[in-house]
Amino acid sequence: MALKRYAVDIIALCRTLIERAAFCGQSAGSMQQLTMALAAPQLVAASVLCFTSYYLSAEVRDLWRKLTPELLAEGDDRANIAAYRATHVLQPDQWRKVQVACLAMSDHPHGDDFPELSELSRITAPTLKVSKNRDEYFPSSGTASVLDLAQRRVLRAAEHGVADSGAAQVCLRE
Repeated sequence: MALKRYAVDIIALCRTLIERAAFCGQSAGSMQQLTMALAAPQLVAASVLCFTSYYLSAEVRDLWRKLTPELLAEGDDRANIAAYRATHVLQPDQWRKVQVACLAMSDHPHGDDFPELSELSRITAPTLKVSKNRDEYFPSSGTASVLDLAQRRVLRAAEHGVADSGAAQVCLRE
């Protein structure tokens, strides 16, 4: 899994189908949106970034190096496993392949997956960032402060990426 490469592929696909769109992503999907907003600003009309950051911190990289897909799935990803199995009937273990690829990002050089901090100020699309104030992977302050989001609201959410119970932070930049 190379997030910048995925973003480039998504941009190429979108250019054949649409002129402009609003995008919503969660976790790694939101990380891809940051690259998309920088590489193709004319394509990205707006972004919703859920449970994400613009990089993997050293702490998260260390944590992910110790995890297996099964350990990662024990937490907030049980719903994802059920969804993968329901939609990939012929490949019921696809969830595991995705988790292995995600965990492998902990050993990628920063530039393979993420924009540089100094680049993020070039993002011009209206951006909504949804995050849990105690997200175990991505602290709520990181991307919000970098994108200079003006408005913040607290919503109810659960662990990383799953809406349930607990405080989440919503930030909007127009």
